[in-house]
Amino acid sequence: MRKSLYRPFTYQYLYFDSIFNHRRGQFPLIFPTPATEKENRVICVVNEAQIPFSAQIAACIPCLHYGGRQTQCFPFYTYDEDGTNRRENITDWSLQQYRNYYQDDSITKWDIFHYTYAVLHHPVYRERYAANLKRELPRIPYTPDFHIFAKAGKRLAEIHVNYEQQPEYPLKFIENPDLPLNWQVEKMRFNKDKTAIIYNDFLTLNGIPKEAFQYRLGNRSAL
Repeated sequence: MRKSLYRPFTYQYLYFDSIFNHRRGQFPLIFPTPATEKENRVICVVNEAQIPFSAQIAACIPCLHYGGRQTQCFPFYTYDEDGTNRRENITDWSLQQYRNYYQDDSITKWDIFHYTYAVLHHPVYRERYAANLKRELPRIPYTPDFHIFAKAGKRLAEIHVNYEQQPEYPLKFIENPDLPLNWQVEKMRFNKDKTAIIYNDFLTLNGIPKEAFQYRLGNRSAL
């Protein structure tokens, strides 16, 4: 029994075995054991003509349709099926290319991984190469400042992987005094101007900023 990501920010338990899973792909080599989830990360990208490009990082096995369409994943590590013989997927040659270009021997492979994640989320990159990202895998350019991107990508990855541990946004809890306390919900919905989420008839969460809708996964708002 393994933890998995059915959709972004939606965990489910998975019986990870070839008897139950029709196609496990390369994940017996990417997350072969629960222990590897503590150290390995994968960047999941969706690039199909029907929907906008998206990229999301994961620390456990994602669904094939994690991003809404066929998802391709690029892990930092791969292993043997028993979890031994850990290998980095950013090559020494690639590391040296970055160090030579930026004249900086302090750059690490994890820096490159986080740099890549930041580039994939940059709005100018996504807009400029929108046509390419619909039909081919992303190509990663050199930016003017490597470390700014690496730092931003590391923080973004931390937020996306450990989203349940992040500080809550201070929404206003509005309770209906005419109804008894009730936390049960069947389907949440927005109010008309999308500034509040109607949790149920008893509770409304008010004060959603407009900027929250700028973060999108494919053609849908994360909210």
